[in-house]
Amino acid sequence: MDYVNRPPSTLDQILSYTVYLPWTVKGALGSLIGSGQGKRSAGTDSTGTLIYPTEEEEEAISALSEMVSASVSESGALEGGSGLMTVSASSGNPRLSARLNERFIEHLRTRVRELQTEKTRRNLRFVEKRFEEVKQELDAAENRLVQFLERNKGVLAAGSKPQLESRRERLRREVGFKEQLYSQMQKQVTQTRLQLQKEQPVVTIAEKPAPPAEPSAPNRTLNVVLSLFLGGLFGVGAAFFRSAMQSQEDDDEAQEQIQEVQKAWKPSGIVEGVREELGIENDPDGSLTQR
Repeated sequence: MDYVNRPPSTLDQILSYTVYLPWTVKGALGSLIGSGQGKRSAGTDSTGTLIYPTEEEEEAISALSEMVSASVSESGALEGGSGLMTVSASSGNPRLSARLNERFIEHLRTRVRELQTEKTRRNLRFVEKRFEEVKQELDAAENRLVQFLERNKGVLAAGSKPQLESRRERLRREVGFKEQLYSQMQKQVTQTRLQLQKEQPVVTIAEKPAPPAEPSAPNRTLNVVLSLFLGGLFGVGAAFFRSAMQSQEDDDEAQEQIQEVQKAWKPSGIVEGVREELGIENDPDGSLTQR
């Protein structure tokens, strides 16, 4: 968001209202139209909760979404193989590019861990829930046995109530069963947690993100050579077009001269030439007048 909301430079402002004026107007109209829309698209976090980004966050997402690219080898790094994924980020700020790569790797690790251990995590949640239930059942059984013994301590000591003794033994068996079940569930929870730790995928970083020492683009040498080539090509084309236009004008003058020569050699042209030499003009009434 800080990158998107940074103040534009003087050159950016000049370009926005000169060369990029159509796009500037389009963006302003798009902002006005988009401001009247209702609910925006939402994302989800790791727990599935919907997250609606703010307008500033949406602008940042739109601006940064095209800066990061990734390519995965055919073996498939996300499918259990030992594939290699190459991540790159391109921006106008070298520190921003390095930070984008770091955040990408962090999210990749989290996502791969969630995908690879999702089944074990569901089993662990189920086992832990069942373990808590068994623990509560054991506590309840022990409380019933304690309350029964406190209420009937004197009677049971006399040994004259077979029904109470039978009730006491049943409560003891229930407590013993709950203790065994509790012990088994505790072992299962421990085993599932160990299994989850074993299944943790390892994402190894071959090359840590770091700000580049030199910009990767634009290639100034290539731009200069390309500019010279295009400039020369444009100059040659302009010279050829100018030469063609001059040749066309010369051809038009030559055609006019040829037409004048052809007209002079016609009988009417010869007579007209003799009259001009003698200074004879035609009067309106058809008579000849010599000057």
